[in-house]
Amino acid sequence: VAEAALRLRPSRIVIDFDRTLASTRGGCAPVFGKHSLDDELRTLLWQHADVCRIGTRNQHASEIHAFLQAHGAPAVPVFHVKKHQSKACCVLDGLKEGEVALLVDDSIAELADPQLADEISVHRILFVRALL
Repeated sequence: VAEAALRLRPSRIVIDFDRTLASTRGGCAPVFGKHSLDDELRTLLWQHADVCRIGTRNQHASEIHAFLQAHGAPAVPVFHVKKHQSKACCVLDGLKEGEVALLVDDSIAELADPQLADEISVHRILFVRALL
């Protein structure tokens, strides 16, 4: 992800929260000490804090902010995307012609969203937590 961000120099980076940035699942509130934060994505947040935002279906925005702070991550906007709403709203909103966005998510369905599929300015990365 960091390599893609360096190469593309996006004007916006949208990172999913559950099972991507954090180890939370199913929209539960993140708990410091119980859930973890991905170290590489936390570094990405610091390196690109001015263009990063969280686009999540998790409705616990204030808990997410506190969780990020407790893990030493910068304060970035958290956008709650409702169940039947497209994440395109937080990816494309305000993106100008010629600008590039990067969407990082663990869900193929989110990455293949019809509202984003034809957007050549949006680069999508399927994020998989794995032990190597």
